[in-house]
Amino acid sequence: MLAMLGIVNESSTKKMNFLNVALWVRREATIYFVKNP
Repeated sequence: MLAMLGIVNESSTKKMNFLNVALWVRREATIYFVKNP
């Protein structure tokens, strides 16, 4: 996952990279809250 973020960071703009990270964090948080109500 970190490697993927590195590739995205190198091949995309900072704004787009931030957007991808935000979406990933939101997905991880959703999974966490579903598993731990």
